[in-house]
Order: sequence, then structure tokens, then C-alpha cells
Amino acid sequence: QAARRLGAELGRSYRAAVDDGSADGGSAGGADAGGGNVADGDADGGDADGGARSASGGSTRSVAVCDVEGALARQGYEPCRGGGVIRLRNCPFHQLAERHREVVCGMNLMLVEGLVEGLGADGWRPVLDPRPGFCCVALGGERP
Repeated sequence: QAARRLGAELGRSYRAAVDDGSADGGSAGGADAGGGNVADGDADGGDADGGARSASGGSTRSVAVCDVEGALARQGYEPCRGGGVIRLRNCPFHQLAERHREVVCGMNLMLVEGLVEGLGADGWRPVLDPRPGFCCVALGGERP
């Protein structure tokens, strides 16, 4: 639970920084897994990952996506997005995970769960989904 509390505090801190303008709120480089920009929209008025656009022209879901990706990037995870899923190209605990995978991946999951909770990004659900070349944690959106 300590990892989850730490993640929640990181999320709240990042959210406060975004709200007061001292953080960029975007992912590192702003690119998704397809090479496009997170803010790119599609021709029918939705955003690139299927979110609706608000009356002001911004995407109602991409704000949360940018916040989640930005917070993960600040922690060294190197997020990339595609198909409604955020995958993490880097695990900040990789060397430790090589020796103690079950413990470290469980802690990592709780840390990311707390981060998402602290951001208030309820539409994203962190899960264990180990794949070669990625961190063991992936985040699924509310709409795959």
C-alpha cells in the first residue's frame, strides 16, 4: 500500500502542477505509438483515440491522456499509446525487476494505480501485462 500512496501523491502533485501551469501536461515528445501527436484529431471531430470533442474544441478524453502520459513520462516510464492502451517502454525498476520480478512488478502496478488515482484519471485502469521490451504495467482506457 505504500507504493500506491506514493503514486497517489505523485499524481496529485503532477495534477496541481498542470493546473497552475508549471508542468506541460503532455507526454514526452507528445507522440503516440503510431507516430502522431497526442492532440491530433480525426476527420469526424473525435480525437485520435476515439474521444469526443468538447464544445470548446478540445478533446474531453485527451486531457486525461496527456496528464497520465505526462505524469508517467516524468517518472521515467516512456509511455506510448495505441489502440486505447498506454504501454510503458521503460521500467524505472528494470534492474531490480530482473532479480525480483514478482515483487517489483506488483509494487510497480500499485505505484501506477496510485498515480492514476492521484491524477483523478478514472478512465484508465493499470494492469499487469508483461511483454518483451515493455514495462510489466499497461493502462487500458475506458473504451478499448
